[in-house]
Amino acid sequence: MLKYFRMCDADGSGEIDFSEFKIALFACDPDSGNPVGFAPNALLTPLDAFEMFDEDGTGQIDEDEFFFVLEYLGLKVSDEKQEELFTKYDADGSGFIDYEEFKQVWLRCANTKKELLDRGIAIPKFATKAQLAGMLEHILDDEEEKERMALAEADRWRRWQVSLAK
Repeated sequence: MLKYFRMCDADGSGEIDFSEFKIALFACDPDSGNPVGFAPNALLTPLDAFEMFDEDGTGQIDEDEFFFVLEYLGLKVSDEKQEELFTKYDADGSGFIDYEEFKQVWLRCANTKKELLDRGIAIPKFATKAQLAGMLEHILDDEEEKERMALAEADRWRRWQVSLAK
């Protein structure tokens, strides 16, 4: 929700006035004219979790922030194991976990069957864990793309509304 709030709070005041509220409605309500037809989902996605742990908004999770990720995922590990996991998932060796690296951590730790069922997806009887993870990753990619498109359309509409007010 913070992502939507920041997008709608065009003037950065920390409050949403009536014109900004109309942007929020447009972003999330296909009946108001948003051609994307996106509606926010109550399910926490890896992107939502990543943004929650990326406290400084850099688009990267450092080793200190990674500690809270592991705690959130219910993984109780020693400091040594934490460093080992951080190094393992920092695939590019940058010293940070970016979103794509984080998504792989999330996919490995999430209850894949529950995530699919929560999204209304039938579980194939003989699917392997890897196949289910692949299905979930594809669905998440689709969800994220729809959200990106809806927010971009809402931002375009917001800029148009601002230009009309001038």
